This record gives sequence, C-alpha cells and structure tokens, in this order.
Amino acid sequence: MTQRDKNNEMSDIAKAVSIILQLGLTMVVTILLCLFFGKFLDNKFHKDNLWTLIFLFLGVCAALRNMYYIIKSFINDK
Repeated sequence: MTQRDKNNEMSDIAKAVSIILQLGLTMVVTILLCLFFGKFLDNKFHKDNLWTLIFLFLGVCAALRNMYYIIKSFINDK
C-alpha cells in the first residue's frame, strides 16, 4: 500500500466521521432547542405540555429535513 492510498483512506475515514458527527449534532441541537422552546411556552401560558408536544414534533421534522440536506450534499460532493 502506497502513501497516497493511505492518505486517501484516512481522508475517507475523516469525511465519514465528520458526516456522522454533523448529523448527530444537527439532530440533537434542533430537537432540544424546539423542546426547550415548547417548555418555555407551556410555562408562560400555563398549558399542560401542549406547546412542548407541538414543538417537539416540529423539531423532529426540522431535524429530519436538515439530515436530508446534509446527506444530499455529501452524496453530491462525491
């Protein structure tokens, strides 16, 4: 195995790790921000988890949308 092959392999591994980290962080941050915002609205308007559930659903939808675009851009870069 030549040095160039080793460098290409390491580059591929680094790209894969960065995509996995980016997907994970995108999901967690998006869902948690929406969850906390829903909790804030529930406390402000004295509702029993109505806003939390609404914003949790919106956060999951937004996270899935963001994941789609991240994966799409990764595939197009190859």
